[in-house]
Amino acid sequence: MTENFLSARRLVQAGARYVSLNFSRWDWHGGNFNRARQDMPMLDRATAALIEDLSERGMERDVSVVVWGEFG
Repeated sequence: MTENFLSARRLVQAGARYVSLNFSRWDWHGGNFNRARQDMPMLDRATAALIEDLSERGMERDVSVVVWGEFG
């Protein structure tokens, strides 16, 4: 799943003005807490790595990173 974040950074670096990506399944109608315990640490690490990568490349001021769930 973290490959999506690497692709997003590469698209931004290539000049894309908007990049949207998804992480995991968009809807957890069953086992919400178990699924969150599994997915949220991965999302946290991938988002932190993306922001760190953008910062190391001097692109952090050119990018807004927005993370939201199914209900915004």
